[in-house]
Amino acid sequence: MRAHRRAIGPDWTIVRAGWFDQNFSEGDFAGMVADGAITLPNPDVREPFVDVDDIAKVAAESLLDTRHNGEVYEVTGPELLTYTDVAQQLSDAAGREIRYVPVTTEEFFASMAQAGVPAEYGDLLRYLFEITRSGVNAHVTDGVQRALGRPPRSFREFAAEGAFGEMREVSRE
Repeated sequence: MRAHRRAIGPDWTIVRAGWFDQNFSEGDFAGMVADGAITLPNPDVREPFVDVDDIAKVAAESLLDTRHNGEVYEVTGPELLTYTDVAQQLSDAAGREIRYVPVTTEEFFASMAQAGVPAEYGDLLRYLFEITRSGVNAHVTDGVQRALGRPPRSFREFAAEGAFGEMREVSRE
């Protein structure tokens, strides 16, 4: 990898991230959150969910300031969370119960196929869940702090400031 990085020249910065906070508000899992049940495999896996705004700010900063040349920023949120933790924090923000319902990988992908999700997309998600299950992402890094001089935004902050207040209104109707 180092030889490959040197081959592309001195003006490079690498920004890497895992699962995004926004998967639960506007991404693939938003419908589950709206329905009140996050139904995913890998119940005991811990993930350092990261806010895409932090990723974007690190990427922008790396393009605007040469002090980032040659840096590798692995950006994560400030803590490791399970899907149960995520559901609890979303429940707190939405003012209603959002549960985590563990399913097997086979059950999850069978439901995706039944819903008409293209097989190629299912293959991508299967790969991402396998990576997560392996534990390779189960650590918190200082990438946001090093690049921006501040800690990353927590999932709790994201949930409190996100669209989940609107969910509270919808759930009362």
